[in-house]
Amino acid sequence: MLRFALTLKAASILVLSAGLAGATGPAVGEEELGSKAKKIEEPKKDAEAKGKNEKPLKYEEALKKSQKEEKPLLILVGARWCASCEIMKNETIEPMKKAGELDNVIYTHVDKDKRPELAEQLMKGATLPQVVLFSKRSGAWKRFSLTGMQSRTRMTELFGRAKIAIRNKSQLR
Repeated sequence: MLRFALTLKAASILVLSAGLAGATGPAVGEEELGSKAKKIEEPKKDAEAKGKNEKPLKYEEALKKSQKEEKPLLILVGARWCASCEIMKNETIEPMKKAGELDNVIYTHVDKDKRPELAEQLMKGATLPQVVLFSKRSGAWKRFSLTGMQSRTRMTELFGRAKIAIRNKSQLR
């Protein structure tokens, strides 16, 4: 929100400066403000390039993308109040994303409290978190799942069961 406000303020000042400049050249301070506006935008580009703070696709978007690209669909079903869910999301899923281990899957997160009907359809039992993976094999989509908090190793084993090749960017260097 703060970045948006700063960007909006900078854009307003740039427009005002450009209007005052007329045909005689740039307004006083326009170049300086322009460089500040660039500085505000640069961190956003860096964060996007590194994949940091990238929100997962909504379930419906992820499902469509998975079907269109014929990539497996990985779903973490959890809740904000569930400590194991948050730990798994932050200490298993996020590091795997950053390492490129989820490049061959489409990932999404379903909050059981916000989408109870969907969560009920995806889950087997009531235990949280649950990892559900749909992978196309022999022309049909197959369901694979893990219940409870899972390590990176267990997630890799799940991908192996589903015959999904994963790669670690650090191993490619």
